[in-house]
Amino acid sequence: MKPVVSVEGALCRINRHCLLKVERFALAAGEHWTVLGGNGTGKTTLARLLAGLRRESADYVFYAEGFEPRRDISQVSFEEQRRLWQREQRHDISEYSPSATDIGTEVERCVRDRRPKTEQDEKFLAALFEALSLNDLRGKGIRYLSSGELRRVMLARALYSQIPGQAKLLILDDPLESLDRQSRAPITDSLLRFILPETITLRLTRRLPDILPGTTHLAVMENTEEHLSITTQGELSTILDSEPVTRFRNHRPPSLQWPAELSIPPEPSLSSKPSAPSALSVS
Repeated sequence: MKPVVSVEGALCRINRHCLLKVERFALAAGEHWTVLGGNGTGKTTLARLLAGLRRESADYVFYAEGFEPRRDISQVSFEEQRRLWQREQRHDISEYSPSATDIGTEVERCVRDRRPKTEQDEKFLAALFEALSLNDLRGKGIRYLSSGELRRVMLARALYSQIPGQAKLLILDDPLESLDRQSRAPITDSLLRFILPETITLRLTRRLPDILPGTTHLAVMENTEEHLSITTQGELSTILDSEPVTRFRNHRPPSLQWPAELSIPPEPSLSSKPSAPSALSVS
C-alpha cells in the first residue's frame, strides 16, 4: 500500500552529542503503529519530524498528494497541552473586561474548530462528548480545565478531525501517562470505537503494558553507541520475538509484565461510524 507519510534517510541533530538517524519509516492508511522506546530514544523527535515540525522535515519527509500536515495531522501530547494552555493565557483579557472574567476558548468550540464548518457532524460530536464525559465541560474555558480534563478534550479534538474518506494521522504521545485505571478506560475505548478506516495512528510509549489493543504495527527505538534509531519495525505479529523487542522486554522493571493480549495480535475493531456511546465515568 502506498504510504501517506514517509521519512527516508533522515539525520536530525538533537543536541551536540545526540543524533537521530532514520533510514526509512512509512505510514499507510489504516495502520496503527506503536513506537516503543525508553526515555531519550528519540520517539518525540521522530513524531515532530513526521508532523513537519522539525527544520529537517522539508528535506526528509514526504506526504501523499493532497495530504497537508497542518490540516491532516493532530497531536495529543503534554507538549501540545502546554502550547494550547499558554495560547489561552496570552489571549486572556480578563483585566479589560467589566466583569473581570474571560473564559477564553470554550471546550465545544475547541473541538469543533478541527473541522471546517461545512463538515460538522453533530451525531459524531455528541457520541465523542458522551464517551469521554465532556458534556458538563462544553461551555467551560480551556484555561480552567485540569490536566486530565484537557487530555480528554484534546483526544476528542483529534478524533473529531477525522472526515470519512480522508486520510488523517493522529499522533498520541503517551496518551495514558499519569492516568489511573478508571481514567484510562474511556480513552482506550474511544480509540477503538471512533477511529475511521482511513485514519493512521502513531502511539508513542515507553511501557509495554501501554501498547493498546488494535495495534497493527510496532517499532522499537533505541539509543545505541552511535545514534538514536529505529532498530526494528513491522507488523506486530512478525516482530514480537525480534531481538530488540526481547531486549526491551528483558530490561523492564520487575513490576511490569508483557501484556498477554499481545501474544496474539488483536484484530482492530475499528468502525467508520461511531457506535452508540456507553455510560463511562472518568475521574
